[in-house]
Amino acid sequence: MAVASLVLGIIALVCVFFGYGAWLGLILGIVAIILAAQAKKTEPSNGVATGGLVCGIIAVILDAIVAISCTLCVGCAACAACSGFGFLF
Repeated sequence: MAVASLVLGIIALVCVFFGYGAWLGLILGIVAIILAAQAKKTEPSNGVATGGLVCGIIAVILDAIVAISCTLCVGCAACAACSGFGFLF
């Protein structure tokens, strides 16, 4: 479980750079945190589980910021396009 949490944490960190892929990274980061917590219960001195936990926490924070920012940006762009300031009307 410790290795899986580390791998999922790293993949979640990579998803930060893909805009809407941050939603996937958010889910993977949460799963990485859960797996790391379970692995640390069975073996508290496991460095791989600690690495997975740290990567998962950082990934969840960054992915949440990027996912919310991308969603708000697209929403604002759609609102501006429909409000009459665009060249459609």
